[in-house]
This record gives sequence, structure tokens and C-alpha cells, in this order.
Amino acid sequence: MIAVVIGLAHLHHSVIGGAEVLAGLFAGQGISAVDYLRFLAWATLGNVLGGVFLVALLKYGHVKQG
Repeated sequence: MIAVVIGLAHLHHSVIGGAEVLAGLFAGQGISAVDYLRFLAWATLGNVLGGVFLVALLKYGHVKQG
């Protein structure tokens, strides 16, 4: 079901992952607010590092080609 939502709505996986963890927090599935904040911190760090790497790679390719 998650894969269908990602595909049809063109969402990034972290959006669905964040929704799942938040739903687990609200449903009382053993996830605390600290766990949710830890998840958000790691997801943000991963997205920042991945985004910087991807943009740097694309810009390098553009400059190298030109």
C-alpha cells in the first residue's frame, strides 16, 4: 500500500516514512515522542547530505561538460 501511495502521488519515501512513524506514535505502538524526533533528525540529515551530494554532482557535470 505504501509503494502505491508513493508511486501514484509522486511522493518521496521520507514523506510516507514520517507519516508511518507519526501514526505509530498516535496509535500507541511503542513509539515515543523522542523516537519520532530522532527519526526526523536522521531523515533530515540524510536528505540534506543526499541533496548536497546530488546537487554538487549535477553542477560538477554541468561545469565539466561546458
